[in-house]
Amino acid sequence: MGGADGRPFGYVEGDVLEIARCFTGWSVANGHWSDPGDPDTGIFRYRDYWHDRFQKYVLGEFFPADQSELKDGHDVLDKLAEHPGTATFICRKLCRRLIADDPPESIVFSAAQIFHDHWQAPDQLKKVVRHIVLSTEFQNTWGEKIKRPFETVVSAMRACEADITLKLGDDDANTFRWLFDNTGHYPYSWGPPNGYPDIRAVWQGTNAMVMTWRILNWLIREADENRILPMFARKRRPWDRSRLRGGHPRPWRIGER
Repeated sequence: MGGADGRPFGYVEGDVLEIARCFTGWSVANGHWSDPGDPDTGIFRYRDYWHDRFQKYVLGEFFPADQSELKDGHDVLDKLAEHPGTATFICRKLCRRLIADDPPESIVFSAAQIFHDHWQAPDQLKKVVRHIVLSTEFQNTWGEKIKRPFETVVSAMRACEADITLKLGDDDANTFRWLFDNTGHYPYSWGPPNGYPDIRAVWQGTNAMVMTWRILNWLIREADENRILPMFARKRRPWDRSRLRGGHPRPWRIGER
């Protein structure tokens, strides 16, 4: 089924297979045995001899055979970036993040129109986000969302002016990683390709809330008589309590920032 312009609304399995053919040859420089001159740098590398050079059919359009290097892949990326379905999908996620778990369709579709109209603009997402946050729907749905563990911890670290580099063998970094993993929101650890849920009920569960509080308490606990944050202990940097109202910060204040 297609739209008024004759293009399909979505995709089918055949499109997935054809797109995979378009990206054959796109690889990384990893010292592959088939390419004696291949450096082991991990950067992008196009292997022309791996590319399927024959005709493809993607989302209702034929890609001719023997196109120039990388063109099949670039054509796919342009086609997806300009597709109305992409605009609706991304804008629904943005509205869910900024407005509510089930954002009004009116703002989703109006944001998608801006996304689609400016698909080649360098400030495309800026225009879309500005439209969302200035909308009536955004103004009328205050308080619908809560911070997920990642946003809560980032808020805490900003409030505390925390400066920590996560590295192997570092006690503070290892503790931070262990505590954060227990929140269930550790970056890049969600198995399915759809990303962590952005639904309020998921993050209001006991485990996520308690484990988030634990890492907040670790950030502000007494490290010594000067109340130094664990990550500041090596620098001997005293905590400046004058920056926050009420003296020593409380986790519920940090979590709301």
